Amino acid sequence: MRILAKLTGATPSSLYEAIYRDIRNGHIQTWVANKDNDLSHTGENNRFLWKGFMRPMTAADGTATFELLPPSSNVFEHGIQGIFMGRFAEMLINHYGNNIAWMTMT
Repeated sequence: MRILAKLTGATPSSLYEAIYRDIRNGHIQTWVANKDNDLSHTGENNRFLWKGFMRPMTAADGTATFELLPPSSNVFEHGIQGIFMGRFAEMLINHYGNNIAWMTMT
């Protein structure tokens, strides 16, 4: 199953740059970027760190898209997909909601 977050309104590259900048500056404290710029949710006490990754990409139709990828084991722990997608949507709405026209999770 392929799990995606797709959104319009913000230019993909400017949205990705804003997310990375806000993580570096400490404005977003519940997400981190790895060396490949994939995003992982930390949760309380790093409970979810590296248990999944949101990989940014620009879809063929020009929409900002993030794909949820499993950890290196290629297996998600039970419930991780829902936690990551929900917390990711929450972060986007809280920090960039004024720049998002619509968002869908599939």
